[in-house]
Amino acid sequence: MTKKNYFLFVLLLSSLFLFLSEPFVIAKKSGKGQKMKRSIGPAKVQKGVKFIFRTDKNASKVYLAGDFNDWAKNDGGKVTDDTFLMTKVRAGLFEKVEQLSAGQHAYKFVVEGEWQADPAVKATDKDGNSLIFIAENGDVCAYPDPLTLAPKKLKNGIQFSFFAVDASKVYLAGSFNNWANNDNGNVTGKEYEMKKKKDGIWVKTIKLSPGEYKFKYVIGGSPEGWRSDPASQELDQDGNSILVITTDGQVKIK
Repeated sequence: MTKKNYFLFVLLLSSLFLFLSEPFVIAKKSGKGQKMKRSIGPAKVQKGVKFIFRTDKNASKVYLAGDFNDWAKNDGGKVTDDTFLMTKVRAGLFEKVEQLSAGQHAYKFVVEGEWQADPAVKATDKDGNSLIFIAENGDVCAYPDPLTLAPKKLKNGIQFSFFAVDASKVYLAGSFNNWANNDNGNVTGKEYEMKKKKDGIWVKTIKLSPGEYKFKYVIGGSPEGWRSDPASQELDQDGNSILVITTDGQVKIK
């Protein structure tokens, strides 16, 4: 083997090693949503969910903070407990595995004291936290961008949309339907049920006149299942989402 061929052979092996060492998640569509495609975002592993953070900066410490670990027990935004440190795999690449319950989770990375959303995840809540959804089988599902699911005007009315992969039923309750005639938080009326699509998004279209309305989604119809719209930037004193329909037909969520 000539020196030139030997150099090319070593270069090929190095490239192959770097490719195989990158996080990889196979894209797969099912009735439980769409798993994340190849990226450096959260991925399902044997012991839970692996969070991955990459940075071009020369960071020495990166913490993982989310609703699943009490936001790393931060004190005024400052995180010092090494329990929440991510493992430095190599320069600019950090990993940490967490066991997460099924459902929606919000999180951020704390890089040298600076809180950052996950650049690999598009969906965020009103506070800028990254959002993912864990299915019952542990799959990490790409959470739709909340703004794409915000109420919108269709020819036959206003369409409400809510993402809940594993829910058996989701109801729409608001000031426009007497809060689904709930009984101490329990909703059972079939006329308030939303329809589930294959991608885990529930939809319901109703006719509304211009005005201001308050509403929530009710997962499973139970008192514990009441949720505001993730696209909301402003809630009332009871945590309800606020929808405004203008006289010229515009639909806005506060």
